[in-house]
Amino acid sequence: MRHLTNHSVDIWLAARDEQKTLYRMDRSGCLRNLGIGLATHYFAESFDLVFVFEINALMHPQCRIIPATRVLLYPTFDLSEAQVQNFEDLGVSALPDDAILKPPNPAMRELLEEALNARLKRNQKVKDRLLIFPADIRPMKGQTDFLQGLLIEGARYPNAVERLHGLTVVIAGGCDGNQTYCSEVLRLTDKVNAEKRVNIIVADQLKDVELAQLYAAALGVVLHSRIDCNPRAVYEGLVTDSPFFVTEKTRLPPLVQHLGHVTDGNTEKLPEQLADFIDFCEAGGFAKRPREFARRHLVEVDVHRKLIEWMNNRYDSGKRLDSVIRSEDVLSKAFGGLGSILGGGAAGKLATDLGRAAGIGQTMGL
Repeated sequence: MRHLTNHSVDIWLAARDEQKTLYRMDRSGCLRNLGIGLATHYFAESFDLVFVFEINALMHPQCRIIPATRVLLYPTFDLSEAQVQNFEDLGVSALPDDAILKPPNPAMRELLEEALNARLKRNQKVKDRLLIFPADIRPMKGQTDFLQGLLIEGARYPNAVERLHGLTVVIAGGCDGNQTYCSEVLRLTDKVNAEKRVNIIVADQLKDVELAQLYAAALGVVLHSRIDCNPRAVYEGLVTDSPFFVTEKTRLPPLVQHLGHVTDGNTEKLPEQLADFIDFCEAGGFAKRPREFARRHLVEVDVHRKLIEWMNNRYDSGKRLDSVIRSEDVLSKAFGGLGSILGGGAAGKLATDLGRAAGIGQTMGL
């Protein structure tokens, strides 16, 4: 972040652990752990700007008691335009999920390009009959829906499943904690494999170099998300010339949607749509367009510039917030604006009121 600011800008980070551990950036750009968190301390002085990552964090009481002049939010997980406007009226500017591109970080991009170049040098056939499903195993990513759609048993279009014969799908991601869901993924994997049409491999978490090699070998990247926010995995695939097969809930920008296939998530139609996608890929239908798009448009400095321009615009023109903490008795005691926390009751009500006003109370379970 020091590339975007200078040392006169005071930058803090609240972590996502249970204590919401606080970090403060030094003059060199390193974030230093202060050994305290929002679970036990509060900020007495107001920030000029708070950037909240993910709407779930915004709704957390410990986030809502941070005093700030302006609040920016990304991602939002598919808020409607009306809900985004409601947040704006309440002083929170939300950047839509599909408003920006997401280039891979420089280290991962180097691995992806090296993996593809290595295959180009040694293989006449660059791509295998292989798809990669790069996502942690959890309900929102839709692995069970995808696997269910690959079963001949109970299929509405069994002939479409036959067209997938010889396809390998690598599910690259670890269990995200929901053991019941992860067990169901394994059960369906066994059922699909037992039918001997499609081969499913659950690879668990992989090293970056292994993941890059899979991207380079794969015909395409598949994500069958129930809800998502423009995942970076799609862009990692583009670097290795791998188009995507995703649901509309993946929330990709219109600018990239010609580089793959976007479905409505209907599992009955999945085999036919997937077979058409694979046939198109094997016929060279995307004609190296994904890789060329990545070269021209997935430029980190350009994407960051557009994001900063949006932040600057919203800071200048958005609604200013009143301070959350108003009591004159609230005094800073340590660490330049931190004291003992007052308690989460009032803050929790504030979070709930804000969410309901924005029209997402039911979605967040408030």
